[in-house]
Amino acid sequence: MAVAERVEHTQGKDHVVAGRINGLFDLARKEMNRRHDRWRKAYRLVHNRGWAATRDAWMPSPTASEIYPIISALVGWMTDQRIRFQCVASSDPHSQYSNFQQKLAQDLETVLDSLWVNQNFEGEVEKVLFDSFIYGTGFFKCVYDPGSDGGAGNPVMRRCDPFTLFIDPNATSLEDANYIIEARELSLVEFERRFPNRGDVIEADMGAGYSLPTRDSSDSGSKAPMANPAAHSGGSGTVPPVYGKPGQGGRVSDSAYYDGSITVFEAWIKENTLFSPETDDDEGEPFNVTEWRCIVTTGSHVLMNERAMDMWQHGLHPYVRYTNHDIGDMWGIALVDHLADPQLAINRLLASLQQHAELVSNPIFMEDSRSGIPRTKIVNRPGQRITKGAGSEAGWLVPPQMPNDLQELISFYIAEMERISGLSGVVRGFSPTGRNAQGVIDSVAESAFVRIRLALRNLERSLSQAGNLVANLVVENYSLPRVMSIVGQDGERSMLALRARHFFVPNEQGASPMKFSLFVRAGSAMPISRAARIAEAETLFAMGALDAQAVLEAHDYPNRESILQRLNAGAQLGIGQSENNMGSRNRPRQGPGGGSG
Repeated sequence: MAVAERVEHTQGKDHVVAGRINGLFDLARKEMNRRHDRWRKAYRLVHNRGWAATRDAWMPSPTASEIYPIISALVGWMTDQRIRFQCVASSDPHSQYSNFQQKLAQDLETVLDSLWVNQNFEGEVEKVLFDSFIYGTGFFKCVYDPGSDGGAGNPVMRRCDPFTLFIDPNATSLEDANYIIEARELSLVEFERRFPNRGDVIEADMGAGYSLPTRDSSDSGSKAPMANPAAHSGGSGTVPPVYGKPGQGGRVSDSAYYDGSITVFEAWIKENTLFSPETDDDEGEPFNVTEWRCIVTTGSHVLMNERAMDMWQHGLHPYVRYTNHDIGDMWGIALVDHLADPQLAINRLLASLQQHAELVSNPIFMEDSRSGIPRTKIVNRPGQRITKGAGSEAGWLVPPQMPNDLQELISFYIAEMERISGLSGVVRGFSPTGRNAQGVIDSVAESAFVRIRLALRNLERSLSQAGNLVANLVVENYSLPRVMSIVGQDGERSMLALRARHFFVPNEQGASPMKFSLFVRAGSAMPISRAARIAEAETLFAMGALDAQAVLEAHDYPNRESILQRLNAGAQLGIGQSENNMGSRNRPRQGPGGGSG
């Protein structure tokens, strides 16, 4: 029995399939619970909430966030350049269709450039970079949205929340993972849109799902109700079917429909992971196939069970992993983990400074029972006079002097955070002063770039993977004519007209989808290389070795095509005038008979 047939054979046993998905989820969840606790602490630090909630209300809790400026500067640097894709057609150079395929490769590059702008791919890259610095790893999800572009459909590349992913605990990368499970809480409105006519699962699963982990809570992701079933059922403790079972129709109250939610598990499983020959195949056939399958469940009901090859031609799962430093671990190295201790130390030192300042300005007043001073009299009003009883003790407790090196200690921790991240204040936007300020900026920037060069190379590799998924979805699904808006390198917009089945190549059998290799252009994500290129271009221009066009291209200056047209027009006009003037001066004058005078 073939693997695909084996899986199809078990589709009638939905409870068996759902149970095994739950088992895999539990294995991954146990591993992720510990990680989620650390992620929550990192999340709070980035959001400038580093103090514990149990701190006494009277105690000062100042914060001076150094982590967020560092991370935002890194993300800004790494997205300073617009990513450019390069597509190479996999064609025989001697084929009669070779030139045709190369033209299709150029069109595919243009489509990806358009999607990068119009589908806000750059914004998703920024989110994934933030995830990688906070949690250690970020994820892209590349799927096809048939509802976009007026129903024509478009591929999308979206950031996938790491809190929602539960991955094979034995895997060190997505390539060697046997399963990936994305757990999401869908509103009932969204559930109806995605899975119509499956209201029968609501009654069984709405109140018995998993409590998904959140960034701010201390929950452990253990099994717990997703919603209070009694809230929408008059206190009965059960939720009637929102969509009605087949043949019943109707909905419950509007509040249940709009406020309710249900947990859905989207599991991507290798065919040889979910079933075993000992229990599912009487023939005992070994599993050697590693095709991916998508199974969507609600915990006890299977909503979808399809081969990836039947969903899209590339036959892969839709996830792409990015980590700034790949150390052979699925979850990488989180920068916030290394910045946390210095940041907390700074917060504690600031709290000491503030508490000391408050004690100096409003010191503790000590009295004994014989002083006769009512508490309402001690209000710290300037010039106030207080009379105490004879023989009693009363007075202000003067706090000890604050150590002089406290500020130096705070500066030390700030410098330590800059050392760990590789970003000084100059790189984060603080301009130096002095005659050689620009030289200082260039030197510091180049030094900082050495620290993030590896992260940029990893970003290029991840975006190459995501770009290939997106490009395959374009080739497969762009079957109808469409016109796309293109933003060129000069910032100007143009239009690209795609015919029906644009990316199909003629052959002896008729036509087939083009084959290609796609990758990010080397160095297109490197911000410092851009600065160096600009400086080199300006130097060569001053030497006369480059023209204005090359300098404008190095700067990636907007509307440079129109600027160059004006320069060329002016230059031609100037040359023409010069030639005319020169000719009028040097041409010999002719006499009446045609001779020279």
